[in-house]
Amino acid sequence: GFDSPGWGRHSNIELEMPRQGEQQPAAGAAPSAGAPGNYGSLIDAAAGGGYSNDDLQSSWHINERTMSTVKPAVAAKHMDSAHHEKLGQWFATSICANDITSSCLYTAGIASATAGRWAPVSLALIAVVLYGFRGVYAEVGAALPLNGGSYTLLLNTTSKSIAALASCLSCLSYISTAVVSATSAMSYLKYLVPAIQIWYTTLGVIVLFALVTLGGVTDSARVAFAIFMLHTGTLLALMVAGSVQFAHAPHVLSQNWSADAHAHPGDTNAELYRIFAGFCVSALGITGFETSANFIEQQKPGVFPKTLRNMWFAVAFFNPLLGLLAWAVLPYKTLMDPNNQANLLIHMASASAGPWLRWLLGVDAVLVLCGAVLTAYVGIMGLIKRMALDRCMPQILLRENNWRHTPHLIIMLFCFICCSLYVIVDFNIRTLAGVYTVSFLSVMALFAGGNTVLKWKRGKLPVQSRASWSQAFLCGASVLAALVGNIIIDKSIVVYFLIYFAAISVVVSSMFARVQLLRFLRVFVRETFPRRFSARLVAAIERQINAIRNEPVMFFTKSDALPILNKAILYTRENELTNWLRICHVYSDPKDIPANLLTNVQFLDQVYPKLRIDLVLIRAPAFNPLVVDLISKRLNIPKNFMFIACPGSRFAFNVSELGGVRVCTTS
Repeated sequence: GFDSPGWGRHSNIELEMPRQGEQQPAAGAAPSAGAPGNYGSLIDAAAGGGYSNDDLQSSWHINERTMSTVKPAVAAKHMDSAHHEKLGQWFATSICANDITSSCLYTAGIASATAGRWAPVSLALIAVVLYGFRGVYAEVGAALPLNGGSYTLLLNTTSKSIAALASCLSCLSYISTAVVSATSAMSYLKYLVPAIQIWYTTLGVIVLFALVTLGGVTDSARVAFAIFMLHTGTLLALMVAGSVQFAHAPHVLSQNWSADAHAHPGDTNAELYRIFAGFCVSALGITGFETSANFIEQQKPGVFPKTLRNMWFAVAFFNPLLGLLAWAVLPYKTLMDPNNQANLLIHMASASAGPWLRWLLGVDAVLVLCGAVLTAYVGIMGLIKRMALDRCMPQILLRENNWRHTPHLIIMLFCFICCSLYVIVDFNIRTLAGVYTVSFLSVMALFAGGNTVLKWKRGKLPVQSRASWSQAFLCGASVLAALVGNIIIDKSIVVYFLIYFAAISVVVSSMFARVQLLRFLRVFVRETFPRRFSARLVAAIERQINAIRNEPVMFFTKSDALPILNKAILYTRENELTNWLRICHVYSDPKDIPANLLTNVQFLDQVYPKLRIDLVLIRAPAFNPLVVDLISKRLNIPKNFMFIACPGSRFAFNVSELGGVRVCTTS
């Protein structure tokens, strides 16, 4: 069906075959709902003979109507990335390990109060579960090495709505991270400076880091590495001092064991329940494990699985041993005191080595926990910006101030939500920790589920290692059990969790239903107000609806298979609000264009009358990231609204190299 006289020429060609008796929109105009497709709109990038990437970069400019050739400089890059030096193993580890190792500063106290003498066992079980998640995360990172963690995984394996659900949980996890870390930091500071009040200094820290983030100060790998070294050295010093103290007074451990057994008499089932309860609350000690997946594109090749290994080793080494040494050093009354849950290790430092270690640990705790607050601000900015780019959050949140070019609306809104959550829970760190744990465990469970969907629907993606199905199921079941256990232990956390989860979900859901909401508003205005007042407002609403509906998306296809093309259409209808799909085929020789591609696109355009379906043919040496970048710029389609079928092992590039192109269906 491609026997136009233009075929084979080394010149720019435009081929349009509109439906018989129907007109195409004027040049530059957006299509109306149900407009006929622009079949076979062919863009030939040929300038004569063979081309290198430099030739394309310097000479290929697509103007869809005139097909003119100009010479702008363009460079392929990710849709929301900047040029940064790739991080090595230890710099990358320090950023995420500061988050996960800071949790041991408050996990030891909470686990001891819940599981009693079985706290080290509960902490060890968490390390076992985390070992299983190493393989789950490594497989996903190899198959989809894209920033965004669970959101990106579910976006490329399930639907946009499910990915948005995961993003809501991630938002709540970031909120809880900031509040719990700030509260714990001030708890340690109060032990050093008793005159301060924890509640107002916690609010002060949250506001302070909002101002810092507004000023453009974000995570620095070198600063994070210095804090990581200080924190690791401090924890090692604490363990050495605790071991020495235990050697001098070994009776403390046996006294504490007897006191706990006397205070909690019971049979084997009761002891197993305490271990399980300790396991549930100890899950707080692995929060931050997902951090590395959120900046995987900034890491050198092969670094991501090493960061997972290093984080697991830190958790498996420090958490159980610190939990055991606390019972070997501190008296039972101190271990069980609710006021010591947030800063138990500083009591251990004071009892083990005196004031110098107490001050060292206190300063270290304040630094690393305040660093976790900053990480939460940086993380929420990246997540909300990505969601806004994907039109899951209002576009207004992308606005940046002229002072430091930071997203001030995101920062101020996040600060307000964090402060309000802290006030609503009446400054109770235990409840805050429960909300934190539930939101984080929900994200981990979704990640394990996303891994199984990845195996099922995206199994062709090349990976270096695979987690077994049973491993993914066991990891998911373990975190779900911990999630349910936390709710059983403290049912009040469900109320606070649902309040904020519902608030975030309403915003996201309204973005998915914004066309229906605008239509309702149009009818309401038209039926409520006189025509002379409502006409202009109705026209503005209709323009907004058309603007949403007429934003094009693109699907790259290498074949003319109807099932694949139909899946792409169904995915577009179910996940995007647009009425305009552009099916694109990149070819190097006209003989390679699938024979039935034009016919099938015409057929599908008739089958889906409310969706305009274009066929765009682009002549280029090969389908590669630079070609994707050029198409995105010339046709003004963001790369996160470009889709491909799942590539196989013979695909020359990694999905991450395409700059945000989404995997939407199997091939």
